[in-house]
Formats: sequence, C-alpha cells, structure tokens
Amino acid sequence: MKRYRRSLVLFLTFVILFELLVILAGNYFRSEWGHWGDEWHFQNTIKKFGAEISLETLRHYEEMSTPLPFVVYALWGRIFGFDLFHLRILSLIVALITYIAFHRLLFITVRDETVIFFGAALLVAQPYMIGFSIFVYTDMMAILFLILSVIAHVRRRFILFAVALALALLSRQYIAFLALATGLFHIGEILTVKKHHSVKMLLACALSLVPCGLLFLFWGGPSPNSSLRARYLDQGFFFHPTILSLYICLLFVYLSPLAVIYFRRFYSSWRVWLLVLPVSAYYWFFPIGPSKPSVDVGIPTVGLFNRILLTVLPDARLVHGVFYLCFLLAIPILIWVAKDLVTRYRKDNFDTELFLSLAIIAFFVVMPFSYLGWEKYFMPVVPLVILRILMIAS
Repeated sequence: MKRYRRSLVLFLTFVILFELLVILAGNYFRSEWGHWGDEWHFQNTIKKFGAEISLETLRHYEEMSTPLPFVVYALWGRIFGFDLFHLRILSLIVALITYIAFHRLLFITVRDETVIFFGAALLVAQPYMIGFSIFVYTDMMAILFLILSVIAHVRRRFILFAVALALALLSRQYIAFLALATGLFHIGEILTVKKHHSVKMLLACALSLVPCGLLFLFWGGPSPNSSLRARYLDQGFFFHPTILSLYICLLFVYLSPLAVIYFRRFYSSWRVWLLVLPVSAYYWFFPIGPSKPSVDVGIPTVGLFNRILLTVLPDARLVHGVFYLCFLLAIPILIWVAKDLVTRYRKDNFDTELFLSLAIIAFFVVMPFSYLGWEKYFMPVVPLVILRILMIAS
C-alpha cells in the first residue's frame, strides 16, 4: 500500500501541475473563455435537464448520446449554478477521478512504477483528454465508467462490472464495443476452460445492457426522439470504410510514443511488412474524409489532427500522404494485437491480455458503423491500448 500511495501522490502532483499549466496557457492565449466547440449545446441540454428531469425531457432532448452525463451536470448545476465556470469545475473533478482510476488499473496490472507513471501521464496528455478535462464535454464520464468496468473485470467483481458498464453505456452508446468483447470473452471461456465465474460475468454483461436497452425502447430507437435523430441516423448502422481508415490511422497518431518505445516489437518482422504493404492500399480506396453529417454543417475535417495538417500543409495530397503513413505504421500494431488474441485463445489463456486485445479489436469492428467519424471518438479505446502495450513490460 505504501508503494501505491507513493506512486499515486507523484502522479497526482503531475496531473494537478499539468492541468494548471493548461489553464494558465489558455488564459494567456485567449482573452476570454467562452463556449468551446460543442459546449454551447451541451450547456443548453444540461440547463434543460436542470429545469426539469422528466420523461418528456428524457424522450426529446436534442442530443444523440445517452443522458447520464447531462443528468449529472444538471444536478451539479442545480447546486452550484449552470454557468460555464461552475460546470467546468465538475469536468475537472470527473477528469481527476478518471485519471486516478486509470492509475489504479495500471498499478494492479503492470506493477512497474516508472511504466505506470508514463502510461497514466500519456493518457492525461492526450489533446482530446485535455479538452474533456477543462470543458463541458460528456465524453470523460463514459471513459471513467469504461475504466471502472475494466478494473471490475480484472478483479472479477461481477456486480461492480454490471453497474460500471451499464453507466458507461448510459453515458455513450458506442461503449457497446466493450460489452461485445466481454460477451465473446466469457462465452469462449465457458466453452473451453469452463470456469464457473465466467457464467456470472456473462450474466453481469447481459444485465449491464438492460438499462440502455429499456432506454432504446422508450425512445423508439438508439437516440432521443429529436430532430437530430431524423437528420443523422440515416447514416447510422451502415459500415463506413472511411471511418475504419480514420481509426486505424489514429492508432498511430495518438499512441506514437508507445510505437517508438516498442519499435522492435511492432516493426522488426519482415513477414509482417509483407502483409502490411499490400493491406495499406486499403487507404487509397477509402481515404479519410469528413462524414456526411459534418459536411452538412460545414465542417470539412475529422478532428484536431486533420485541422493541423490542413493548416501546415499546402496541398490536400500531402495531407493524405501523412494520413497514409500513419495508416501504414498503425497496421503492424493492429496485427500484433490480433495475433496476440489468436495465440492466447488457442492456448485457452483467458487472461487480462486476451480481454484487452479482444476489446481493442471489437472497437475497430463496432465504430465504423457509427453515423459520424471523428477523432475524439477514438479516445475510449486509448486507455485500453496503453494498458495492453504496457503489459508487455510486465
């Protein structure tokens, strides 16, 4: 316990100093902290729930994601106020709890204190995680419950797992990729290893789907019955190959420090490159571009990295060249994860590493069916990839 406290105090010191530096930098470069990105409509929805938390509000609020974060922010707003300053304080609190939970997850799986600090700091320093920490966004709450779900799974605490995964799904529907991975993991474990606790965990996974399933029945669809659903869901539930290209690219873009550290692990096999080079041609058939809903509202990019490339590079062909290079360098990481999954399954080795590898693959299977491809939607899988790769060290 003493070793854990020392590691946690060091990490929390880093987080607090880092967040203060971000806030100070923001104050320096911006004359005022007005609405940032989607904050304006998130704040409006929070105020709507703050005025009345009712079935009518729940059925028709103007968002596409599930309602738990809006309800939590609304309850906070009723106590402290609905202005951006007070709502952003809750964002910082949720972020701090999320980072503590991820540090704990690393501590119980990786053990090496240096590796733990690096992995946790890498999550904190992600550009979108910085935004989730200081602005009124609903993504951080989903990531928090996802991490708590993984902790519960590692500990085989089936009640905690059912509650945490249910709350994650009530924060963002696409956390369903973790439910898919959990179901496949424990079905495989029951059929091969025949462990008794697997039945409990499978039942917990099924129970976690109930609240969100009831919500879908109440809505008559996978999102609130609003004008947004009519506008966007004609693009949902179809496989979008360009969105798959996007998330494969982001595997390298946002996790390149790990790719560099474990360079030999991912890139040293010539056999892997014999597969990677022809597979990478996929990108040129389905190059990254904004989804139709983004184009309809005048957004020509898929997120922050895309905007940076368009700013610094004079030609769109160069932008696609950088994306292709990232795609090329991400494929060996994905191959390593898939190979790890198959190897462990063949050996009936149903451990945390297999679970994480299965969850990562499930993300890439589920997310291309979304109506919108956007860089920030990659963030829920980032802690899973960080943890899985860092477990190499242990």
